[in-house]
Amino acid sequence: MLYLLLLLLLLLLSSTSSLSLSVTPFTSPLSLSLTPLTFTVCENLLSISGEDFTVYSSTSEPLYKIIGSNKVPFGIGGAVLDKLELRYPSPSNAEICTIERRLISPTTTYDIYITGRYYGKIIRSLNPIKKVYDFYYGEVKWFTATCSNVLSRKFVINDVKTRKRVGEFSRSLFEFKEDVDSYGCVVEVGGVDVGAVVALVCVVDEDHDEEVEKKRKIRKEKKK
Repeated sequence: MLYLLLLLLLLLLSSTSSLSLSVTPFTSPLSLSLTPLTFTVCENLLSISGEDFTVYSSTSEPLYKIIGSNKVPFGIGGAVLDKLELRYPSPSNAEICTIERRLISPTTTYDIYITGRYYGKIIRSLNPIKKVYDFYYGEVKWFTATCSNVLSRKFVINDVKTRKRVGEFSRSLFEFKEDVDSYGCVVEVGGVDVGAVVALVCVVDEDHDEEVEKKRKIRKEKKK
């Protein structure tokens, strides 16, 4: 009985907090690049949460870091399934935004917050044929990442307004450890929100890891 009451409380907090925080979204980019950019999103080998990443430039300089925690049940939007923090690297460590997975949603949905205010979201499309993830500023869709190669997890990013390709990312073939992935990313034109691309990559990786874990559990159950 106590478990049911706690679950109802979590659901209530999730729904009410999200509604109250989604009134005045930001419209400026998370981290704008005025020129084309090549970078790598690397999942950290040593990670307490298993969800920590470092973003490196083409010259191996750290650009951003992502701190994950699947142990935190609450985020800015209320009860969450997962929470990531996008930050600048040391010595700044300044937080750019938090990326929080909704507890209740028909598909994978992450809300993005800056200094406690709702900024946008990443939603996995219900497309039954291809994996598609949409990035929204507020409630307006700006970017779409569509999987063009399942094995390499290659995604092509298109600007929704211009319908033009602006970049791509794909998983590196070499892995130091199973499920510890890195992604090569290319922003092909200037004026693209690199922070949005990094957030997309992290969400795609987390979603993939969850699918793999579900398949493992199913295989394990069948062997019993």
